[in-house]
Amino acid sequence: MTNSTTSNRNEIRERIEVVDAQFNSLFTAFQRNKRLNPNYLNSDGFKDLKIIFELYSETFHLKGYNYNSLSIETVSTIISGFDCFQQRELIQYLIKTLAKKGNEDEAKKWLQELAILEMKCCLESIKKLKRVIYHFFKLLYKATSYNLYTLILSILSYLFICYLIFLPAYFDCFQLLEIKRITISSSKFWNEIGNILLYLFDFDNKMDIKPYNFFGVLLLVILKVFFVLILVNVLIKELLNKIKLS
Repeated sequence: MTNSTTSNRNEIRERIEVVDAQFNSLFTAFQRNKRLNPNYLNSDGFKDLKIIFELYSETFHLKGYNYNSLSIETVSTIISGFDCFQQRELIQYLIKTLAKKGNEDEAKKWLQELAILEMKCCLESIKKLKRVIYHFFKLLYKATSYNLYTLILSILSYLFICYLIFLPAYFDCFQLLEIKRITISSSKFWNEIGNILLYLFDFDNKMDIKPYNFFGVLLLVILKVFFVLILVNVLIKELLNKIKLS
């Protein structure tokens, strides 16, 4: 082993000790100030927590898998005094600092926590009547893309809604669409589902749908928008996650 290698390792060990000591000191001070000073979070708490996340990211990078990572429960507790918008910004900062230091696997575990906070922020904005339509669709997007189970549930729910909408109306005054189905299966249910899938994916051989009035046109537009929303979740979710890590 060369002298330069030994020197580099000693420098890394010294850096780990310094950063780890700074992290533990500031983290302890943050918890103490949060407990004893009611105005701390409104003054220096937000800034101090960002510094804590920076130190944590560097320590985690230097120690690697030998380092006990912050749990979601611990972070949720220390950011609980901030509003949902501040919490979202803090978790975004944590993700970016982790990724910047080369800890992408550790950063990825916080993406779902960020998604939860983004949904809370959307709900809060809707309650305050701020850009309601925008935040409503953003909330739907975040909810459907939260994990694989919510995505599957969204797809099944969407198909069920289409199934109900495309059923013949009991009263003529409620008839919005003229539908000419093609025969795919002897089962009425599977024939309906097959026709819906062919229509959604725009195959050449598919059922023909014509709106009777403006409300029928609006209904078809809404169905297409939600279908595209689900497809976008499937196709570019990973791409968006990578952007968040950059």
